[in-house]
Amino acid sequence: MSTPDPEELGLLAKVIAAGVAVIAPAWGAWAWLDKRFDKKADKHTVTSQLQAINNELTHQRSTQAKLFDQIRDSDQRAQDRHERLMEKLAERRS
Repeated sequence: MSTPDPEELGLLAKVIAAGVAVIAPAWGAWAWLDKRFDKKADKHTVTSQLQAINNELTHQRSTQAKLFDQIRDSDQRAQDRHERLMEKLAERRS
């Protein structure tokens, strides 16, 4: 077996160093991007969740509208009763 040439070892070392210099940052960038994309939600999931939120908001608004309608009706009935009571009191004084 022949003895290795020091120049060939130097060339091999340079090729390995260049490979490491290129591969290490590329691998680091890939790992960083992979972590960031792992946290991202897909479009379908986001759309379905937004639809669920919109449905819940619509339901809440409907419930609030019914409550305000009942309050308005109750106030109107109270106003009517008050007016009738005042009319009766005015009739008694006359």
